[in-house]
Amino acid sequence: MNLTKPSYIALVGSLLLGVVVLFTLYLIESLVPMDLGTITFVLVPLVTVSISFAIFTYFVSRSINRKIKFIYDIISHERVSENSEYRFSEDVLTKLTNDTAEWAAGQKQQISQLQKQAMFRKEFLGNLAHELKEADDVIVNISQKSVKQRIAETLLYLEENFGVDHDGFMIIQLSREDISNIVGTATESCIRMLSELKKESLIETSGKKIQISDVVKMRKLSEGI
Repeated sequence: MNLTKPSYIALVGSLLLGVVVLFTLYLIESLVPMDLGTITFVLVPLVTVSISFAIFTYFVSRSINRKIKFIYDIISHERVSENSEYRFSEDVLTKLTNDTAEWAAGQKQQISQLQKQAMFRKEFLGNLAHELKEADDVIVNISQKSVKQRIAETLLYLEENFGVDHDGFMIIQLSREDISNIVGTATESCIRMLSELKKESLIETSGKKIQISDVVKMRKLSEGI
């Protein structure tokens, strides 16, 4: 495969842009409480890749054509007669050589950078696949686990990822409404389940602060054991 073809360069650029759009959609769905749907995750990146491929191909081809036209114009202006040989001034030859060499070096540098980034792209796609797998696990949990189990799992996740203060309370402080949005239930149900967990001595609360009193039992509860 000729790595300097405009179509190849445009394809690589459009695929990278498609991956960025897909990752952005996932971040939006993770941060904003909304369901974008599978069609959006498939259709938007495909449309982005298609449109960007056409745009990239146009501009790369246009750049190459401008170089060719530039060379042709020089040849046309430097021709003395139909039967005479082409003669170029030293300045024109120098400019043409430098300009062509600069353009070729830029193309080679871009291709070299894309090749060097192959490992990065592989790692990025691996991380993206992992994040999508976690998102799929969340969907399965919401559909199969009870509200109480999901709250227990959420509290364990918050404690493990954000830590606790010197009193044992989680550093991150979320309102009951925030927790209910994360779990995917009504605020009233969330408050009721937290009260049950407190009665069962699994957690302690102080305002917005929450402390897990028995991590082992909470983990068993979240796993449905």
